[in-house]
Amino acid sequence: MTWANQTGVSLESFARADHVSGIFAKGYFGGIDLLGSHMNDEDFPPAEDPYSNTIGATSRGRDLYASADIGYSFLRASTGRLGGFLGYHYYSQRMNAFGCTQIGGGSVCEPADLIPGNALVLGQTEYWQAARVGIGGGRAAYGSLEIGCRGRLATLYVLRGTDNHWLRSDINPQLDTGHGVNGFQTESVLSYALNERIDVGVGARYWLFQAQQWLDSIPRRGKPIANELHILALWRLCAGVL
Repeated sequence: MTWANQTGVSLESFARADHVSGIFAKGYFGGIDLLGSHMNDEDFPPAEDPYSNTIGATSRGRDLYASADIGYSFLRASTGRLGGFLGYHYYSQRMNAFGCTQIGGGSVCEPADLIPGNALVLGQTEYWQAARVGIGGGRAAYGSLEIGCRGRLATLYVLRGTDNHWLRSDINPQLDTGHGVNGFQTESVLSYALNERIDVGVGARYWLFQAQQWLDSIPRRGKPIANELHILALWRLCAGVL
């Protein structure tokens, strides 16, 4: 099953606290209402012979995510800062596919009139947890403007998921487990300081999680990927500890 090009509207909160020693703590929490797209369900021989490719509309999906980091700014100056940190990341995603239209191969959706477009056919739920290490900083661009960049490498992450084939009781639910070490996250923000504690900014964040090994309840092996690009405008609230 391929859930490609899912789009959505997100809301996120962010907080950071800095100590004069250079130690800092930061984190964010957010959610995304997925507006929908489409999902391709492919079946290959010998499980399904001949090959079959179907498509369904997606809607009513939702993502939730959170991150918490603690670190130390080893370079601090009036023109910028640079530091390293350790952290934990959580990401969950729920997606639903409705209807069934045969676009290639066999006849999984036949007879088509028995599967209306509003029928819930397939579901995918995933829970990702990651331990990570990263580096980041900011540099004054002009006056109250600052450019900040951060990169994080997921040193260990685990996946737990469920596939729901709602019209097939023989494989509903289908459980997935996996793990990997090659994920990363990067982000960049251009912010403007309204005062000493409140910034407003706009930026982009890119996540890539890929389970190098996974096992589902059929079973078979593969590489499930959760790959999201988030472009967001955000308000950032910073609280300093002196």
